[in-house]
Amino acid sequence: MPDNINGFLKKVCSFSDNTAIFFEGNEITYGGILANVSIYEAHLKEMGVKHGDVVGIMLPNSPAFIYVLLSVWKTGAIAVPINILLKKDEIKYILEHSKMRAIISKSKFAEMFPEFVIAERIDSVNFFDRAELAKPAVASADGVAVIIYTSGTTDNPKGVMLTHDNLFSNVTSWLEIIKQDSQDTMLIGLPIFHIFGLTLTLLTTFYTGGRCVIMSRFTPEGAIELIQRYKATIFPGVPTMFAQILNLQDVDVSKLISLRFCISGGATMPDEILNAFQKRFKVPILEGYGLTEASPLVAINPHGEQKIGSVGLPVPGIEVKVIDDNKVEVKAGKVGEIVVRGKNIMKGYYKMPDITGKAVQDGWLYTGDLGKMDGVGYLYIVDRKKDLIITGGYNVFPKEVEKVILSNPEVSETAVIGIPDPVKGEIIKAFVVLKEEARCNEEDIIKYCKERIAPFKCPKIVEIVQSLPKNATGKIFKKALRKTHAEYKGIEIRDFSFRSGNNTLAGRLFLPENINYPVPLFVLSCGIGGRKEWFEPVFPLEICKRNIALFTFDLRGHSPSSGKLDGDIISDISAAIEHAAAIKEIDNSLIILGGQCLGGILCNHFAARHPSTIKGVVNISTFLPEPIEGYFSKQVTNSVMEQIRKSETHSANIDNNDFFERFVRHLNVLSDATRISPRPY
Repeated sequence: MPDNINGFLKKVCSFSDNTAIFFEGNEITYGGILANVSIYEAHLKEMGVKHGDVVGIMLPNSPAFIYVLLSVWKTGAIAVPINILLKKDEIKYILEHSKMRAIISKSKFAEMFPEFVIAERIDSVNFFDRAELAKPAVASADGVAVIIYTSGTTDNPKGVMLTHDNLFSNVTSWLEIIKQDSQDTMLIGLPIFHIFGLTLTLLTTFYTGGRCVIMSRFTPEGAIELIQRYKATIFPGVPTMFAQILNLQDVDVSKLISLRFCISGGATMPDEILNAFQKRFKVPILEGYGLTEASPLVAINPHGEQKIGSVGLPVPGIEVKVIDDNKVEVKAGKVGEIVVRGKNIMKGYYKMPDITGKAVQDGWLYTGDLGKMDGVGYLYIVDRKKDLIITGGYNVFPKEVEKVILSNPEVSETAVIGIPDPVKGEIIKAFVVLKEEARCNEEDIIKYCKERIAPFKCPKIVEIVQSLPKNATGKIFKKALRKTHAEYKGIEIRDFSFRSGNNTLAGRLFLPENINYPVPLFVLSCGIGGRKEWFEPVFPLEICKRNIALFTFDLRGHSPSSGKLDGDIISDISAAIEHAAAIKEIDNSLIILGGQCLGGILCNHFAARHPSTIKGVVNISTFLPEPIEGYFSKQVTNSVMEQIRKSETHSANIDNNDFFERFVRHLNVLSDATRISPRPY
């Protein structure tokens, strides 16, 4: 087994004439990869990069990422793959903490940190197709290969140091179970800057001399097209990817016939998605378990012997046990913390010896995950130890509650957290994303839970949201949800819903406790054509700080049903506005109209007609000749009616202008109540 870059490159050399990469119409051999690696290595040395230096790689999935990674290793330097979705301050922390010598980046990223970037050749490198014998590399087996910054419950990310031996021992453990070989074609839709994508898709494929199809960005349609075109045999992904493919309506099942199996990791796979995917596409999904600190693979379901709900058996060379709070191994079926030992375990957290000492004790990695093992050794993940909710003395696993909520046919996604409570210590809050056709509200979700689980496990608060924050691999980022809730601490939240006809309209009042008069943030949401939509407030705290109430009115133009603007719908919307006007707290509102497509045209029309009442327009997308984003009313100059008349798409649905006038009359009900009276801070 090659335990460092030397041995790995020698294996790559032996596949010199084999195709290694398919990328956006290009076909690159292993020899071509080595040639480009030599070019990049020379460039790094010209720039002064040497053994032990830290070099950042901030590139999307591409051959260039691979060339840079291997060239960094050949110089004996340490690679730091950086998530391309990170913001400037997040990148700045990684730069400063790692004492980075340079970053290899695309030009579009270079503006954020020009003093670090070597970017000039990344955009213009050609794909050479010639072999060049790999020169001996400087790196040793126990030398650090990568530092991967992973978010946790601490304020700052931790840099996980993984050696060459860590990575390649994990590769061989994977291959012993998966039986991947040179005849396999791996679809890489996962980001290579993530440890799952790096070790278990890229390095495993190169180790065996197989082929990889690289997606610069995952889309479900693109994945299916590439699987069919290149006859991919293995598709690793996260549950979100499989759910997105499953949600596609018109997919020819035969397009996935080349797949031997799929691999799921990064987050717990809901049983409903796994069963539905396997039934529809006749492709097994092997669920596994890992974490960055373990390079990442710990356990996986063997092909043909998988147990649904389990993450499988520990892979060869890795020991796993489940322990209690006294570090005593528990019996089969009992829940405890999962600890792991093997050659795959990290060297430590970069510049964090104290945290490393707590995480790795006597060679055992304390994962912070709660799990159990059955009588034959299959591992089951119960939850994150730090996510455990203790409410009124009862222990509640968020995943158990999430599983119940996800069984509701109207729910698309959910995340459950514990929030501070002066009486019970914590209470349960659920963030829920509904499906487009859903009709249920917060109270319906709570009722649904009460009918299925013990009362102490039921969420006390449900918040309907448009989406959940996720990391690059699609894992729900609960830290962001906790932060969002903490920011609203001290704000009274009162929700209501108003139903009229086929429409459901929802309002929310935010009342900051540090202001002695009502400053509501009111959100009214509805859909044209019978479609229910949610329009989330933008920067609500900032608006509250300005002592201005916000009234947002969401008009969505698309409809899964008739798509027609009829009188009943206009009446429903008008009735909702009257209902809103009757709420006494709305006395100093800033009206913002938000709309999509035909809804956007309606917004512009109202803004042009009532510039003193409507203070802003936000059009998410529209069929207008040019996109309009964030236009305030004084900037809206186009004749909306003229645009409607020109539109072949929607003009047939509009019989006359009467509905505009009726709508405006009802909108005027709010005129007196929505004049802004600025107050001192």
